[in-house]
Amino acid sequence: MSGEFLASPSRKNNRRLESFRMRNVREKTPLQLYHQSVVKKMKKIWKPQPGKRVVILRCSILPDGSVLDLQLDSSSGDPEYDQLAMRAFAGAAPFPSHELMDKVPLLYGM
Repeated sequence: MSGEFLASPSRKNNRRLESFRMRNVREKTPLQLYHQSVVKKMKKIWKPQPGKRVVILRCSILPDGSVLDLQLDSSSGDPEYDQLAMRAFAGAAPFPSHELMDKVPLLYGM
């Protein structure tokens, strides 16, 4: 299951992240609802510069909301922007606590 956080919407970014979008279903699963809460928190913290590329991060979130194994999954092509995105995501922790599983896997585009 993956979620998505799109830093600066554009047609190009939307196409690139299409495979990471959460599916529209009538009833969201607990995991989808949790992903949405992470996205909501990130949108409050991450204020990207217009025109920047997309960076995709991979991590797990432990039940206490802490981030484990934050990794760069796909670079934006701008190492400085990639590092800013990673610091912003790590700085947003702890995320809401959960009882979904041992670790919630996440894949986010920023």
